[in-house]
Amino acid sequence: MTKKYFFGKKTGISVKGKIKIVNTFILHKIFYRLECINISRGCRVNIERKIRGLIWEDRRICRVDFNALTLSYEQGGLKLLDIGTRCEAMRIKWIIFLAKSDPNNTIERFVADKLVGSYRGIEGLKILNHDISLNQFRNMDPFYLNSIKIWRKAGINFEAASVRTIRNEIIYKNCLLSDNENSTFPFFSIGNNQSALPMHFKDLPVTHRISTLSSSNRDKIGRMNRAFWNLQNSGGTIRLGVFTENSYSYKIDNNILKLEDISFKDLYQNLIQVKEIARPWEEKWNTLLRYYTLDMNQEGWKRIWDSIHSNLIPYEIQSTIWSILHLNYYCGYKEKLLNYGDGICKLCGEIEEGVQHIAINCKVLERCLNYFLALLRRLNGTDICKDEIAFGLAGANIDNLTPKDNLRNFLTFTIRTVVFKNRHIDFGGVGNATVALVNKSKYKIKQILHDYWLFYKNKGTIDQFHDKYLIENVIGSVENGILFLII
Repeated sequence: MTKKYFFGKKTGISVKGKIKIVNTFILHKIFYRLECINISRGCRVNIERKIRGLIWEDRRICRVDFNALTLSYEQGGLKLLDIGTRCEAMRIKWIIFLAKSDPNNTIERFVADKLVGSYRGIEGLKILNHDISLNQFRNMDPFYLNSIKIWRKAGINFEAASVRTIRNEIIYKNCLLSDNENSTFPFFSIGNNQSALPMHFKDLPVTHRISTLSSSNRDKIGRMNRAFWNLQNSGGTIRLGVFTENSYSYKIDNNILKLEDISFKDLYQNLIQVKEIARPWEEKWNTLLRYYTLDMNQEGWKRIWDSIHSNLIPYEIQSTIWSILHLNYYCGYKEKLLNYGDGICKLCGEIEEGVQHIAINCKVLERCLNYFLALLRRLNGTDICKDEIAFGLAGANIDNLTPKDNLRNFLTFTIRTVVFKNRHIDFGGVGNATVALVNKSKYKIKQILHDYWLFYKNKGTIDQFHDKYLIENVIGSVENGILFLII
């Protein structure tokens, strides 16, 4: 892993590209081993510290939160694999494999049951159907102790197809049988007359005399009977008949699914999604653009992130626009906060009133975009607004982007990237900065298009290149096998 780490530290690789390297060449070195062993906290912290150093080049400030990187593209992350969540998904998948195995014919299930242990008839992985305290299983193997904790934390439920299929299940601390307060029934004291007490679902409802028990215990059995009747009639909080066979269920997007039918990828992504990971950039942008647009909902943000991660746009441009949207980068405003400078934008010469200056307010950025306005209008007839400067066309109330819209985003994103990456240079005034950055933008666009042209040409898919980048020959054409650009 250390060798791969130093390979990834080579310059010229975008943030998104580095995360691809981390996921593919570094973290997969340990995931195979973590299927059967737990990683120590010290080892995990050490690995994550190195990954942070690789992604952010050992910078101490202006870094996006590590947990936010693990979110999906649609949620503002970069799909960095999370070691802890990945281990949780592996433990859940292993437990469900064992739980659906025949205890009498599967050696893995037999061994797992022995390692879990038993308590008053609840043996091995039957504990999954009960909410009994894990402390009662005094000699439980640490691997399975951790796995069952993960299982319970994930909110997995046991779903019975019918009452008949659970006849031999122990009723005490059983998640299927609960009282009016949604609490399971604890075991009776061993000092009670056990022969007069029910043990399994087949013993319910209790109809014989239980005069040897105290009044409180007789009341408890009465509540058990009522809970059983509710269960049998599907009238309580317990769901019966969700599936045609006994299964374990897991909820994804309000859909109750069989756990064994959920792919590892979907399970992992949902475990990431339900984690409470802060997304501060959403509130920041809603505050900054409150005079131009209404607060965006999650669907609006998903549309914006999808447009940024379009396969039309190279990783370098995607990574830069992604960083801009997170509003967590070094600039004149932060330089002043840290007492390193006067807070004046080196491009336009104005005081930066916030980190958003270089993203939406800089005059040089606006002039550079307006220089290409005639070309941009041929792709989409609208003028450039603040929302488009901030988010691309997806932020300008356009739901479904056309190929022309995507191409316009490619051009504006590239121009914004050039301006953003040159924000530290003093060109000697607004006019000089505009001329220099317009020329740099032209060069960057041509460079990207020529690289893609060679790629598609060598693949023999020139038509795909034309459909993506040369729509109606707006920015160029191909004549006699040669690419001509009019940028």
